[in-house]
Amino acid sequence: MSSSEYIFQKAKDDSELERLQLLESIFDPNTRQQFATIGDLTGKHCLEVGAGAGSVMRWLAEQVGDHGKITAVDLNDRFLHNPPGNVELMIGDIQKMELPPQSFDVIHVRYVLIHLPDGVCLIEKLWKLLKPGGHLIIEEPDFRIRDSIVTTVKDALLGFRNIHMACDWMFQSNGMDCKFGTHMISWVQELMPQTIEVHNYCPAVPGGSDLAKLMNLSAQQLK
Repeated sequence: MSSSEYIFQKAKDDSELERLQLLESIFDPNTRQQFATIGDLTGKHCLEVGAGAGSVMRWLAEQVGDHGKITAVDLNDRFLHNPPGNVELMIGDIQKMELPPQSFDVIHVRYVLIHLPDGVCLIEKLWKLLKPGGHLIIEEPDFRIRDSIVTTVKDALLGFRNIHMACDWMFQSNGMDCKFGTHMISWVQELMPQTIEVHNYCPAVPGGSDLAKLMNLSAQQLK
């Protein structure tokens, strides 16, 4: 993912760190549940794509132990200071990196592919980087769920829809897919027939919740 394609790349550090840390606090518990389905990670070599503020990277470093290794990739390391000793940081565009095929036991990517015009191409690349019998964990959103929002306050509903129409336009004008989370399922099925599991996570978003704050921060930065 090149820096010109990442829509939050120019966000101010304080605001972007807050946004990433909110995302971690909301979604890390679900991410750990997905890792729990594949068993013990001790000694494994894991690839973390889009390390963000580093919470999953650091947690994985604990899980694999001293005999395991984490390779963490991100466009920059502004929030990835002092990584654990078993973490190798690679700064740059994962799409342009030359990594040896079949070299990772587990690959994890969260909220990265949706920012790419050609996310399916990266899925294909990541699949080739897996060792035989390895696991690819992908967590990506589908923003269509917002269409189910109902309120009796007409002005609030209109404002809500206007914001998301603007976000849809931004995605489309940059060749990205705001429904990527659902669309990717068929692409992954073609790569990995009969080995795919799909889990849907759809939390409620009451006003004032961390997820509401995350969406507000994202909208302000995108403005």
